[in-house]
Amino acid sequence: MTTINRRLYFAALMAAAAPALAATLVPGAASAQALPNPYRLVDGWAHFRGDREVGAVGDVDIDPDGEHVWAIIRCDADGDSFGWECLDSDLDPVVRFDSNGLAVESFGGGMFIWPHGIDVDAEGNVWVTDAVTAERTPDGRRGHQVVKFSPTGDVLLVLGTPGEPGSGRAHFNAPSDVVVAPNGDVFVADGFVGNIVLKFGEGMAKFIMKGLKREVSKSLVTMLGALAMAPAAKKFGKSVDKSEFGAAPLLGVNGFGLIGHGSSDAKSIASAIMTAATFAERNVNDHITETMRENADVFGGGSL
Repeated sequence: MTTINRRLYFAALMAAAAPALAATLVPGAASAQALPNPYRLVDGWAHFRGDREVGAVGDVDIDPDGEHVWAIIRCDADGDSFGWECLDSDLDPVVRFDSNGLAVESFGGGMFIWPHGIDVDAEGNVWVTDAVTAERTPDGRRGHQVVKFSPTGDVLLVLGTPGEPGSGRAHFNAPSDVVVAPNGDVFVADGFVGNIVLKFGEGMAKFIMKGLKREVSKSLVTMLGALAMAPAAKKFGKSVDKSEFGAAPLLGVNGFGLIGHGSSDAKSIASAIMTAATFAERNVNDHITETMRENADVFGGGSL
């Protein structure tokens, strides 16, 4: 199976799975195949030592050890400051709970206004977004940022310009969530305002290429080495150039769409058109329909 065919096959599987996944989330949509709920509600599971109450929970993630739960606990527990619960609080909003629900680690006090999204990467580092809206951002150095913490609360990285909403690579506007891929790429949902996903892997690749060019120009030896590496460097640069791909596909049974970047140039648009033409020529939607039929027992049955 060629690389393109493998991509189309797995894309078809993902698209075909969507209706079945949706059916599991809609009450009564798949009642004939409903299974008993293996979970039970444990009231009051999360708790702190002392008299601190558990405020609104913004997001949760599982620690790589599989034994602990990380959560965004917004500071104000009375619910009167929705959207800026941590503005006037020094309480730690980033909290780690053990399997019994006891808070065993916390940090981030005084750093956020409306902590919202959290993700724990494979190394245990904790990424947190501050999604306060522009109209609720006071003067200062908080808001519109993504902070990377070590597992013990040391600040390792800050993305965005704290306190300054905006667009472009140096700013966010109420980033609502963050996800770190296994290869280290960082995806930020930006946010309640822009509804854009920014992928920092692209920016990091450009940063690396610029750094390499700067270093190899420092001596004759490094320039000669760069000449030998030029074909590989060019191939790498092309593999991370978003304009070579043009757009991301949205696949379905009855059609497909391509979503391009807001800053797409002429080359990106041309690549997106070529991608659309390739999808049409290869009958991607027919492959999706066929895959769903062949795997009806997996995807919940039904007719197409």
